[in-house]
Formats: sequence, structure tokens, C-alpha cells
Amino acid sequence: MSRSRETTLQASQVTVDGVRLHLVSGGEGPVVLFLHGLPEFWYAWKAQLVAFARTHRVIAVDLPGVNLSAPLGGEPRLGVVGELIAGLIRTIAPGQRVSLVGHDVGAMIAWEVAARRPELVDRLVVINAPPAAHLAHRIAVDPAQEEASRYISRLRRPGVEEWLGANGCATLATQVFGSARAPDVFSAADRKAYLGVWSRPGGLTGILAYYRSWGLDVEPAPPVVAPTLVLWGMDDPFLLPGCLEGIEAHGRDVRVVRIPGATHWVAREEAGRVNAEIAALLASRPSPGPAPEVLRPSPPPAEPPPPRAFVAPVIDVHRAREAWRKDPEYSCFWSGPDNPRGLRLTPSVEPGRVWVRMRVERDHSGIVGIAHGGIAFTILDGLMGWLVMSHLGRVGVTSSATIRYQAPLRVGEEYEFEAVPERAVVEVDDAVQVTARVFPVGRRDRPCADMHATFFLPNRAHAEHILGRPVGALGDGIYFPPG
Repeated sequence: MSRSRETTLQASQVTVDGVRLHLVSGGEGPVVLFLHGLPEFWYAWKAQLVAFARTHRVIAVDLPGVNLSAPLGGEPRLGVVGELIAGLIRTIAPGQRVSLVGHDVGAMIAWEVAARRPELVDRLVVINAPPAAHLAHRIAVDPAQEEASRYISRLRRPGVEEWLGANGCATLATQVFGSARAPDVFSAADRKAYLGVWSRPGGLTGILAYYRSWGLDVEPAPPVVAPTLVLWGMDDPFLLPGCLEGIEAHGRDVRVVRIPGATHWVAREEAGRVNAEIAALLASRPSPGPAPEVLRPSPPPAEPPPPRAFVAPVIDVHRAREAWRKDPEYSCFWSGPDNPRGLRLTPSVEPGRVWVRMRVERDHSGIVGIAHGGIAFTILDGLMGWLVMSHLGRVGVTSSATIRYQAPLRVGEEYEFEAVPERAVVEVDDAVQVTARVFPVGRRDRPCADMHATFFLPNRAHAEHILGRPVGALGDGIYFPPG
């Protein structure tokens, strides 16, 4: 039996924060951790694992929910997966720093871990992916990147699993294998391996969960401390070379290598060049030891803001709305008084509570005599936004929400909708949790629906990025802290 380097790779499992992760590893020495992109799995790194197992301890992980790794308990959001990978590093290399290599979504996770957990990362290599916030900015300002990223919205649609999985995943295979620069980039063995993973029960759902849970409301991370190598296939049809504009600002020591003629799959197409560039970066550093204290995050220069009570209004949102009406672009569907197609709601604001009463009309119906489920969701979501604004003096953007329907809202009947904080006091940081419910007027004991949501609180820089203009145009009284 051949004893090639490839046969030294071993599969194993490790549990991190209650999540079972599948690893493939080999070699000895300083640890290099590889994070794959989508819709790939650990196998994407086979050429790199074989090459670097000669000099390093190489580990490739299936991202949670992909291939043989168990899914997270909730959505695989960037920050959540980043913290899980940080926990993995602590598990596989306790007291050490690792070299982190990522591609595509795996690279965005790698950026996140290296930026927010600098004590864990010795070197960073990212391949054809900027930080998530940087990509969000490019989509907002670059029409070409916006067009190239439209596939993401298609992958979020219900039923897309059936579309991609039809005829033995023929559509997905065409999109992935057909976007390489030559037919032989993915060999017959490669294609068989990928089709096997995609065809597993729930295989596509685990992959699509990332596209469905990652939005454009990504909080920018601090600059990466570790020396960083950015490798970019310049013919990538998904992440265009424009993403490189300003990318050096995301680290203290960033070197960009542009590889002409290579696509998104540059690590396969130019494996020799990619491996040589990675090897040069790895050779430039001593064997890692315990993380030095100088690489640990510095304490903030000033005391953090004190907790702010979520029990009493701090601004007059009704007055603020009158200021917004002077803005020609203001036409809120929920509360805009001048929007003829909107709900034009004006809620009551009380200490620790925002509420409104509304009669369900025929225009609100779904099936005959029953309100459309989206009506309850929309009203409750808007109330929670008003609660955040009125009680924290901050604009909140819904980042996640769940609703439970318990009884139908009937046309012709009047209902009371209310929103309250999930906690009486919160740290005014970057997110808050709010709950809301609806019940027939006078029958608080008979809720029809209840909803829980997390609201992201953008700072000034992020708000101006989302809006594409200065936030001052919204009028006085709405507070965006400096970015």
C-alpha cells in the first residue's frame, strides 16, 4: 500500500461549545487552520493540506452545518461562527497562536477572528474575499459588484434547495464547476466528492443557511494585527477585483498578491503559486509560542458608557417624526403620515411600553375574513423600532426576528399591539432584544401572536454607509454615536 503524504491525513471530530465539528488533519509542527468557502467543504484544501503537512500541523474544518459538521443551534451569523472558530483554536492549540487560511466565506470568518481575537492568530491568509463589512460597502457603491452579488438574494429564496438539488444537483454543479477557467480544474474525483456532499439529506440547507443569515448590516471590525496576505484571482466572477480597493486599511501589515487569469477557484487553478505565497508568509515567522500580551486587545481609552434604562422614554419620537417629514425622501410605510399606501400608524409611548390599537380592515386580509400574517409581523416590528428609538434614543435596525402565531386576527375586529423590552436595563452597545404581542382589545389574556427580535444599533459611520448620505438629514433627536 502506498504511503504517500495524502494518506497521512486523518479525519476526527471535536466538540466546541456544544457543536460537533468534523476535522481533517495531518503533519506536525506549528498549526495552520484552513476555513473553506461555500458551497465547498474541507476537501477544497486538499492540495494545501498535502503540501503543508510536510512542515506543519494542518487542520481543515467543515464549517458548522456543512458536510459532517453539526449545525449551530441558531443561525450561522458571522459573529457566532467567528466565536466558534475562536473556540476551536483554543481547543486544538491551547495557549498558542495559529496561522489562519480562509477562502470565500471562510476568508470572511478568518478576517473576523483575526480582527477580534488577535491573541489567537499569528498569520492570516485570505483568498478572494474581503472582510464582510468591506463587501457590504462595495455592494452599496459599486454597481458591478452589486450585480455580481445578486446570486446571494436568489439563494435566500424558499425552495431554492429543490432547484439546486434537482437532477443530481445539476444546476449547482454547472454554476460551480462551470465558473472555473478550465473543465479539468475540478477532476472527476473532485466532482464526485462535491456531489456526494451536496446530495446528503440537508446538505444544501446547511450551506444555504449562511447566505440566508448574513445580511449587509455587518459591524466593521478593528484592523487585523497579524501579518496578512491577500491572494486574489483577478477573473473572479463573484467577488470582483474592485473589492481590493482600500483592503489594506483592514490590517496593520497587509500584502496583496493579484493573480491574473485565475478565477474564484484560484487555490486549485494556481495551487503551486498559492502554496508558494503561503509558504513564504509562514517561513517569515518563528514557531509560535504562547500569545504575547502585546497582541491582546488593549483596553478602551475611556470608560464605557453606563447602562441606560430601558424603562422610560428619553426622546419624543412623535416630534422627531415631524422633523423627518421635511425630508423629501421620508415616506415610512409604517408611520409616515403622508404615505397614502402606508399604515400611517401613530402609537402611544409610555414608560417601558409602546402600543397602538388598530381595527383589521378588509384590505389587510389574506384568506377571507382573516388578516394576512404579514400584517401582524409588520405592526409588531414597527412598534419595537419605536420602542428602541423612544427609550434608548437610538435608531434600531431589525437584524433577526421570530414570531409565533396563536390565533387569527379577524377582519372587522379591533386589536391592541404592544412592544416591551426583554430586559429592563440594557447596555447601549450594538444590539438590544425586544418583544411584542397582539391581543383583542380588553383581552390581554388571549394573545394572537408574540414576536421576539434583535435590533442592531448602527453608529454614525455605519448609518451613513447604509443610507448613503449624512444622517443629519433625518433631523434632530435621533442619536448615532461616532463610528
